[in-house]
Amino acid sequence: MSQILLIETDESLIKILKLNMASTLECEVFDKANGKDAISLMNLIPIDLIICRWDLSKEILNHLEKSQGEVKILVVGKKNSTYPHFYNLDSEIKWENIMAKAARILGKGGDEPDPAEREYIGVSIQYFYMIPAMKLNCDIFIRVKKNEVEYQFIKRFHATEEYTNAELDKYKAQGLKQFYLQRDKFKYFVNKFTDELSSKVEDMSLQGTDRIKVTSQAYELGVERLHSIGIDEHTIDIVDNSIKSMHTALGEENAMANFLKLLKKNSVSYAYSHAYLTSLILHKIIQNFDWESGLIREKLTYIAFFHDISLADSELMKINHQEELDESEIQMEEKTIVFNHAMNSAKMVEKFPNVPAGVTTVIKEHHGTKNGVGFADGLNTTISPLSQMFIVVEDFVDSFLKSPNPTGSQIAEIFEKLEARYNKLTYQQTLKALMSMLQNKKR
Repeated sequence: MSQILLIETDESLIKILKLNMASTLECEVFDKANGKDAISLMNLIPIDLIICRWDLSKEILNHLEKSQGEVKILVVGKKNSTYPHFYNLDSEIKWENIMAKAARILGKGGDEPDPAEREYIGVSIQYFYMIPAMKLNCDIFIRVKKNEVEYQFIKRFHATEEYTNAELDKYKAQGLKQFYLQRDKFKYFVNKFTDELSSKVEDMSLQGTDRIKVTSQAYELGVERLHSIGIDEHTIDIVDNSIKSMHTALGEENAMANFLKLLKKNSVSYAYSHAYLTSLILHKIIQNFDWESGLIREKLTYIAFFHDISLADSELMKINHQEELDESEIQMEEKTIVFNHAMNSAKMVEKFPNVPAGVTTVIKEHHGTKNGVGFADGLNTTISPLSQMFIVVEDFVDSFLKSPNPTGSQIAEIFEKLEARYNKLTYQQTLKALMSMLQNKKR
């Protein structure tokens, strides 16, 4: 069985690749966030293929060239290297493209997997903490080496047997990264996991930071399913319940304090932090406008949840203006994705049932253009007032999240830039309401 090392920081992309590579390429996938940790892992276990972006590849390539090894490396980006086992993927960062290229590379240089291994799929041990054993109804296996070239799979938990978190902790402490499921049970497991997470976010007794954390997990799973499996009944269910749960969390008395507590601990992903904080601020300042209503609040939750849904990479979500897009070092295909993402997100949302009227319009306009393509040059006053409000709040949230635990002077600096940028109609009213909200919070 081939072993792949994925060097990546985007949690959604990591999850999609790990699940799909395990099932399609029949390999074991490890992930690290940086070159230093990746090299430490490579010193412990043999790796057949490394996959990373160009900006994370330099340290690894230097190490590989010095060691003169034969480890293959696939770099996502239009770059070249003198390393003899270097491959690049000159296209947008989509899990399908990475999967296809990795398959071709391993097909040229790897052996056929042992027949026994084809029957099993590895699943990260972390998933098993999130779903009770009594609801899993799958036999769970571990993989051990049989000899130099073969592995065998040993059943550790029967389908009718319950496991505890303490037992999972024991395996994790021994260095176990994955359990294995029989291939014909894999899709069942993924759907069961989705259903279980959906039922957790439906639990009305869930409160505070617990609700935010569980909803963040559900949000990430929903995005992962949307990009890897598409829109099916399980995707619709997890997305619907995530939105309802986020809306519930927004109405709690200490919603902001709970979120900031988790943000400081890095307990929620950037993508969900961006959606949640944008929605939370919009819910707080909408009371300053005559058109406040329960329906408008519901729409704002949907808009914040869905507006970047077509972007699987959270790094691309951080680009909010044309200047940022022009100055970014991402490749042209990624720039095209960012340029069109408002339109594409709106198209994806149209496929979901029960989305309030007007939501797709604001999603399409959330970078100032009527057709959802590109970024507006200046303030567009022909788009809807709700779109104008959303643009100002998202701009603030982007700046806020780029500076973890921003100081008072940093907040003042953010507002100075926003004041210079938003000086017309609803844009200006929104900014004043936002400044007033933060001043009241300080008091």
